[in-house]
This record gives sequence, structure tokens and C-alpha cells, in this order.
Amino acid sequence: MACIVHSTDTVPGCLIIKGITQCGSRFRPSDWAHRLAGAAGRLHDGRFHFHPHVRVVIVDGTSAVVVDERLAQSEPHLYDFIRKFGSDNDLQLCRQVSHPDLPHSSH
Repeated sequence: MACIVHSTDTVPGCLIIKGITQCGSRFRPSDWAHRLAGAAGRLHDGRFHFHPHVRVVIVDGTSAVVVDERLAQSEPHLYDFIRKFGSDNDLQLCRQVSHPDLPHSSH
């Protein structure tokens, strides 16, 4: 089930995948968000770079992946892969509609 978020945790036009299942259990493994965000990254000049439209953040004390919805236009298969991961694992998916700044995490 999706929800609409009106908070200051993310940017407008983004998908939030929280590490909490629909029944309220914490999703495991604990590093799932970094693994998922890492799947969207790439190696360049021998260094790993996270995708600029995919971020790991903490929302309400829980790891989450925030995906800028511009990714759906620029790389629709990647966007669908990430969204489907959340859906297939019964994670809480939310769409952000307000206009605050995106918090940074330490990747």
C-alpha cells in the first residue's frame, strides 16, 4: 500500500522505500538500503559512485531509499527495478509531494 508523505524528510517528486514492512516489521538485512542503492551505482575510474538520483537516508529512525522520480524518465528500467524491490518485499512505499531539502547520508 502506498502513502503520501508531507514532511521535510525528502525532496518533491520522489519515491521513498522505508525499511519497514506493511505489517510493521523491520526489514532485514540491516544494510538492505545500501545494497539496493549500490545496485544503482557504478564503477568509474576504479571508484564506486552511487547514482545521483538514489539516496540512502534515515526516516523516522529507519533506513530508507529515496529515489528521485526523474530516474523514471532517464532510466525507467532501473526505477522499476528499485520500485519492484520495495513492492516485492512488502516494504512501505511512499511518494513525497512537498518541497524540502534531501538529507544526505554517509554512503
